[in-house]
Amino acid sequence: MKVTRRALKRDREKEWASASGVHRVKYLRAIAAKVTKKKDKFAKLEAIDCGKPLDEAA
Repeated sequence: MKVTRRALKRDREKEWASASGVHRVKYLRAIAAKVTKKKDKFAKLEAIDCGKPLDEAA
């Protein structure tokens, strides 16, 4: 979650607001790639949280 902490710190410093669209796209795509890489873990956690079978949570 280091990425999240860095993003929150940057936002406090108003860097996100002044960042170019290209910079924002690169940053958001990097986050999306990490989420996609861990999608199975997120699905398991969602199944546990909602009490659903794993195939319904994914």
